[in-house]
Amino acid sequence: MTNPKKFFALLVGIDKYPDGIPQLSGCVNDILSIEKILLEKYSHLQPAIQTLSNEKATRKAIIDAFRTHLSKASAQDTVLFYYSGHGSTENSPQAFWEIEPSRKNETLVCYDSRQAGGSDLADKELAVLLAEIGKKTQQIVVCLDSCHSGSGTRDTVHLAAVRQIPKDANTRFLESYLDGYYERQLLETGEISVPRTTHVLLSACQNTEKAYENDERHGVFTSALVACLKNVSGGGITYAELFSKISIEVRNKQRVQHPNFEYFNQFNPHTLFLTNTISDRIRTFPIYYNKAAKQWKAGKGALHGLPIENADTIKIWIFGASETNLEASNKMAEAVLDDIEPEEATLKRIDSNLNTEKSYIGLQVAGGLKNASVYSFAPVEGLTALFEYDASEHPDQADYWLLKEGALYKIVHRLSIKLIAQSIHSQDINSALQKIARWENLKKLRNPKSKIPADTIEVIFKVAYQEFKENKIEIPLGTDSEGNTEFREYDIEVINNTTKSLYFNTVFVSPLYGIISMNKASTVIPSGEKGYLVKESKLGFFESQKNDTESNGLFKIIASTQDIDLSAFIQSNFSLNVDFSQNGKGEPRSSFRGGKFIDEANPNNSNSLDWVVAKDINLRMIKSVHQIKPSETLTIAENNISFQAHKNLKADVTFSQFFDAGRSAQSSTFIAESAAKNHGFALVDLVGNTRSLSSQIIELQNIEGDVSPESPLILTITNKTIAEEELVVPVAIVDSELVVMGSSKVIENGSREVYIEQLPEASPQQSFAITTRSIGRAIKFCLMKIVFKVNPSKYFQLRRIDFDKGKAERTTDDIKEKVAEANTIVLLVHGIIGDTEAMIPFISKVVKADRQKEAKYDLALTFDYECLNTPIEEIAANLINELSNIGISETSGKKVTIVAHSMGGLVSRYLIEKLGKGKLVEKLIMAGTPNGGSALGAIPGYLSFASDALTFGLGLAFAAPYLSWAAGLIVVLRKSTTITHTLAQMDRASGFIRDLNIANDPHIAYYILAGRIDKYVVDGEKWFDRAGKRLLLSIGNVFHEGEEHDIAVYTADIKRVDGMRSPKPVKEEPGCPHVLYYEESGSVEMMHKWLLE
Repeated sequence: MTNPKKFFALLVGIDKYPDGIPQLSGCVNDILSIEKILLEKYSHLQPAIQTLSNEKATRKAIIDAFRTHLSKASAQDTVLFYYSGHGSTENSPQAFWEIEPSRKNETLVCYDSRQAGGSDLADKELAVLLAEIGKKTQQIVVCLDSCHSGSGTRDTVHLAAVRQIPKDANTRFLESYLDGYYERQLLETGEISVPRTTHVLLSACQNTEKAYENDERHGVFTSALVACLKNVSGGGITYAELFSKISIEVRNKQRVQHPNFEYFNQFNPHTLFLTNTISDRIRTFPIYYNKAAKQWKAGKGALHGLPIENADTIKIWIFGASETNLEASNKMAEAVLDDIEPEEATLKRIDSNLNTEKSYIGLQVAGGLKNASVYSFAPVEGLTALFEYDASEHPDQADYWLLKEGALYKIVHRLSIKLIAQSIHSQDINSALQKIARWENLKKLRNPKSKIPADTIEVIFKVAYQEFKENKIEIPLGTDSEGNTEFREYDIEVINNTTKSLYFNTVFVSPLYGIISMNKASTVIPSGEKGYLVKESKLGFFESQKNDTESNGLFKIIASTQDIDLSAFIQSNFSLNVDFSQNGKGEPRSSFRGGKFIDEANPNNSNSLDWVVAKDINLRMIKSVHQIKPSETLTIAENNISFQAHKNLKADVTFSQFFDAGRSAQSSTFIAESAAKNHGFALVDLVGNTRSLSSQIIELQNIEGDVSPESPLILTITNKTIAEEELVVPVAIVDSELVVMGSSKVIENGSREVYIEQLPEASPQQSFAITTRSIGRAIKFCLMKIVFKVNPSKYFQLRRIDFDKGKAERTTDDIKEKVAEANTIVLLVHGIIGDTEAMIPFISKVVKADRQKEAKYDLALTFDYECLNTPIEEIAANLINELSNIGISETSGKKVTIVAHSMGGLVSRYLIEKLGKGKLVEKLIMAGTPNGGSALGAIPGYLSFASDALTFGLGLAFAAPYLSWAAGLIVVLRKSTTITHTLAQMDRASGFIRDLNIANDPHIAYYILAGRIDKYVVDGEKWFDRAGKRLLLSIGNVFHEGEEHDIAVYTADIKRVDGMRSPKPVKEEPGCPHVLYYEESGSVEMMHKWLLE
């Protein structure tokens, strides 16, 4: 049973600052009123609220409250940080200048910020604190009622006091930022990046504006927020709806403050406030009365798909603000639109009187510019979204087909014959039609009335080390053996040659009908400056495009004189993308891109909004096959190395030296040699008669073509320094990370054939070479010798762990006697990579020994076995025999608690469920067990997994014993042309997996750890984001970006044990890779807890 949703709030309000800082009067009132409304409206969420006011709101106290209070939130909880007080700016260190053209930080002024030795809380520090909370929950809300809050960070309507203090002209040192976070980052990576966390930001004003207080001594923004929350009905309110209502409330008070709304890194703005519940109210827009203009306004404009011309043809229905049944019978009025502005439009010809003190919601039902057509093959009723399309009279002339087969509606794109959506519910189809219309409208968005000359804005698209200024770009992308398309990194840079600072928003109009914000926080580029709109993002095919050969998308870059809210038309990918002729079915997919936490430029303010589509970049990506060119066998290095002929690859080959005098600690040679030494391995001396570094590195330059597991580049090596028990693997150094490129096997005369199965590429700025770079592709790699381990055939050994000899050892000495004396016994069973030796440190904390008399278990046993060619049934039967031989049987009264890794869990389950030996087992703890089977499939999949495991292990700071076993797996697989018996049994479609999962409740407690590599954190950073994604791009890898897995097994497959058993299986998803369940602290803590229960 999951825990109920809660929310944790930190409310900070500062009126009384030390002498020298202007005093405020409404900030403490703000947080008291916020606390009151939260307790009144959201008591069912068990609110945990901490307040800090005036002298208690020091910088340290705020930081500590993040780490001791807000950090208590769990995944299903919501976190709210509310700040009311002064905001300011300060100069940022030079290290930030590349990512922030303004060279400014926006800051929150803590009580002690301006005292000796104090400092403000900078936006970049707040971003780090949010990232820490983001490891616990992705439901994070930030509300800032202060000046500059539109970019991260208070003035009074009358208004009375200004929540702003003068800019601090001093520049802080980089090391002063929150525990030295950015200084360490720069030293370790050579660059600066602000953490991006999933969250939503509601702020009092734009970053160039002032936040005001009213005569009642409250912030105008906070008063509006409280007023809106008071009127929330039982249906709740989404963040997008809340922002719209707040904006109207503030606008009715004064015209110089404009609240800001931003959401980051996949946060869904249609989530209900303070919950993680997604609302379906995404089709409506606010209707409100503008008292200054004395006009009714619709919160929908050109940027939401309305045409600037022919506005009076647009008909809308008007409903009460809380109405959920948007049918004609429930509407309160009808109207048409006029004067379309970017974010709003004016209403005219309203057929009923509306209360100017209330707000409403509107729904467009007819009219406007129709950018797509539909042909309906059957009569349909109730689909109001059809008013946004032209009705085609012939199917061959329509853009889309609407079909109805029985009760099932279907939407098909005619030209591609792709099924976009299907449902038996008309409201689902109506929603899909509206999304398609929004998508079509945005593609054609223009502003012919703009006074901003588009040709003064220069947009540069950078990909594959090339720059494009054209509007149409074609990019060939290679594919691997599984049909997965490679990704390419790209940037979008803009140069603002106008006379004004401009806000820039970039959206990607996806081929899967998503509208994806590439920078959900607007990027401000001052006049004459340049900056990045998108930095180091990925281009490629979406997962559901696996069978497509072409992908067409559109980057739309919008420039404006004021910040523009794009949230109303952002939507996730939802097309099923199934060939209609196949009549396939699928589930909608989602894909969002995150933006910066805070924008930090200071553009010139403008009272009038002007905007222009600065550029459309039409992107066509094609899955391509590299040109085949003849090549010749090349023998070099005194005949020690031969490159066999490869029909798909041409390249210049030289011996090379990784060296950088300025960054020697990060040179590729240093990285490779350090990793080899750390794990007890060595680099192959390629020439054999010299110890120079250049004899250990091979460089391929001007690469044309590519390699794959099916068609690798093969090197034959004759080298007497390679021992029989050593595996040779090619290892590249890419962006400071080691990447295993393939494997090898022994051939005649003791020579080695090395198979290079992928050619990973480095970013230009990450190259450590001081020589001139090749214009074409280039790669440098070394050959590493790894001692491998493989158990002999028919090997079964049951031993006990002796902890009393100083170093824990496995032994059979006195094992029967120790079993007879023991009351509580734990048994370790390993998987396909490794043996039980690596599990000993984990179990030592819960087993009694001379130094640890109070531990729970009297005895620890280990079971090691041959795991590649022995059937799992035979392994389980031998385990039963071994246990019986030492006195553990159904009649002995002895029970064991089993801790099993990977395949060891299948062995244990077969023993319990199929051999009927459940009476021998107290509980079973499984880590990474493929209960639903493995997706790795045949030999290439397992070779890829073994190579990825080596890549992962070589990057670890500590020695990983499993590396030798991963190497052993490669050796075994390279000797065979078919998958081994045991690996075949673990296939998802195998009879063994099917039979094992036939309902058979043993009534034994099962505990399951199902790791997720995307949650794995190293040194406070998600390892997956830094280096792990490279594994997903490697040739032959079966996993896809966005799928949850532990590198070896899909998380869902690990958890695939019937949840209806008694007792119900316990399942957890730690951030842990397959090979580190017994080292990673989070998973170790979980298993220790289960062991001690």
